[in-house]
Amino acid sequence: MTRTTPRFAVLGTAGHIDHGKTALVRLLTGTDTDRLKEEKARGISIDLGFAHLDLPGGISCGVVEVPGHERSVKNMLAGACGVDAMLLVIAADEGVMPQTREHLDILDLLGVRRGVVALTKTDLVEPDWLDLAVESVREYLEERGFGSFPILPVSARTGEGKEALLVALAEVLGELEERPGERFARLPVDRAFVVEGFGTVVTGTLWQGVIRPADRLVVEPGHVETRVRNVQVHGESVGAALAGQRTAVALAGVPREAVPRGHWLLTPGALTPSHMIDVRLRVLADAPKGLRHRQRVRFHLGASEVLGRVALLEGDAMAPGETAFAQIRLEEVVVADRGDRFVLRSYSPARAVAGGKVILPVAPKRRRGHPSTIEELRREESGSLEDRVLAALDGLAHGGGPAEGARGAGLAPGTAWGALAVLVADGRAMQVEETLLVSGRVLRHLVDGAASILEQVQGDNPLRWGMSRGELKSRLGVK
Repeated sequence: MTRTTPRFAVLGTAGHIDHGKTALVRLLTGTDTDRLKEEKARGISIDLGFAHLDLPGGISCGVVEVPGHERSVKNMLAGACGVDAMLLVIAADEGVMPQTREHLDILDLLGVRRGVVALTKTDLVEPDWLDLAVESVREYLEERGFGSFPILPVSARTGEGKEALLVALAEVLGELEERPGERFARLPVDRAFVVEGFGTVVTGTLWQGVIRPADRLVVEPGHVETRVRNVQVHGESVGAALAGQRTAVALAGVPREAVPRGHWLLTPGALTPSHMIDVRLRVLADAPKGLRHRQRVRFHLGASEVLGRVALLEGDAMAPGETAFAQIRLEEVVVADRGDRFVLRSYSPARAVAGGKVILPVAPKRRRGHPSTIEELRREESGSLEDRVLAALDGLAHGGGPAEGARGAGLAPGTAWGALAVLVADGRAMQVEETLLVSGRVLRHLVDGAASILEQVQGDNPLRWGMSRGELKSRLGVK
């Protein structure tokens, strides 16, 4: 496949506490990402930090520096969403530690399969020890399926190894494909604050689409409509923020409290918040325990964390390393899209145990173990575009238009016309009006229902000849 080199990318750090992530980012970018007073006083990162890095080859890179403490994994997950590659930081004097493992698990579940290892604090060890550290890390990465990651020794104190690390990062990020810019705008909010003269400003990595000044957008959950006052990328005002860029957006008429971390900035009507989503679930191979049906979990999607329960659809339990269909039933609504990756952490103690992909972002309550449930989810997971749009129409009791068909199939608004035309041409759907279509299954249900109603009315009133169209529509529940 031909790859195009993007002009920008997002790099996320990962690694154990006190392995030198903040110092390394400062060496590479000149930015101190510890912005909180408590972080400076304690010498450890607590929340997300952000910096900008220009790499060889003309790549403009946003860097997300995540905290390494086990109590800050929630914040780490908020920063890890939307990164293109990881900078895995491992101290040469300590090697692989618990949060190294959990961070790598999380990035694996999120589908981040590209990265570079920075073996830091090399000035604290002898050359023979450094060689042993490199081999130990290489062996660990190969066991986990990350053997292609280059390992670069570097010292944030002396600067030794900096240039080689920058070259390696440019090579890895230069292989990335560009993100979809033609889809609707979607930005997970990881920070919100007030700037004098601009009002409420939100920041995040633009997952897809384009955001421009004067655009009409919506904050979800909550459906708070707003207008974009200003857009900045790396501190500079721009005419458009593109997919893959770290972006700051000034919003008109929105209080800061309406856009907490975990909310989304979206094109209006693009996605529907939901309490239930269907997923393909994978339990980590090295998870201490498997998952039980109805187990309470912490569901992480984008920058959000929501409590919920796992409804296993193919059994009562999943062992480490297993995959299966499941439904996540949440205590608050989430804003998901088909194909989104998510992470599940156990409720207590909070540890990453599983993750996977969203199949249906707005799902009905499923019957566990029922063949039709599994068949439908298999079709939704791997069926053709036409199959998915037809399934969306099947769920509309009185038909719908391209917007409903696109939304139900996990597509951008206006992109279902081609699939609908195929369905109409081969008789699997009927176009009743210009923007009203019904699937064959729904049409048969309506026809059978109408026949049953007419038969009943005629039987109850043998001297009456038929019934009015309005009465029939009312009894069918058709508007």
